[in-house]
Amino acid sequence: MNERINELESKLETVRLTYKNVGFEWDELLEKRLGETSDYKNMSQPVEAFGRHNTEEKSPGVFCYPGSIAIDPVTNYIYICDGGWDRVQVFNSSYDFVFLFGHKIDGPVGMCIAQDKVYVIQLRSCCMNAYSMRGQLLHSVGDKGKNKFEFDGPLGINISIDKNSIYVTEFDNGRVQCLNLDLSFNSLISDIYGAIDVKLTSTEVVVLCKSDPCLIIYK
Repeated sequence: MNERINELESKLETVRLTYKNVGFEWDELLEKRLGETSDYKNMSQPVEAFGRHNTEEKSPGVFCYPGSIAIDPVTNYIYICDGGWDRVQVFNSSYDFVFLFGHKIDGPVGMCIAQDKVYVIQLRSCCMNAYSMRGQLLHSVGDKGKNKFEFDGPLGINISIDKNSIYVTEFDNGRVQCLNLDLSFNSLISDIYGAIDVKLTSTEVVVLCKSDPCLIIYK
């Protein structure tokens, strides 16, 4: 267990340091590209806080290296990847625990929601699973490798603006792999050293990576 947690912590530390090094450049680029408003910058005071970190306890509301968060736009349920405990915890809009799921989840680090499905990428098993909103496993794709439908070091995930495709960054493969929502292959962006995160506009793919330059925009 400790070895698995150390592996996950090492990858997440790389992500944290890269974000720190890029700093405001990443935020300003996203604000410009994605049209973010300044309203969010004024939200300096929290109105609610919940959950705690613990590497020994697995109770609901306790996390071990949480890696990602997604919100269901229909129910406002909050889905959180609990990386160290290989599960996804779900809370309602009042921050009460609702349920969790972890079937065939191994080191979840990224997640997105699209068309009533939860897509989870997993660092250790190098795959992506699609779940129902209640946590039932629907589809799974991937293994460790360099071919289509294979991943190595998957860290970031995002959904396209039209909600028809999913983009996954692969840190160790140095690329972004795009899959359709049924997990069939769509396209590939290669030769990106240390790809960490990805954001989408209607015309661009914005990739954060551990290289110089740290931000790469594709059209």
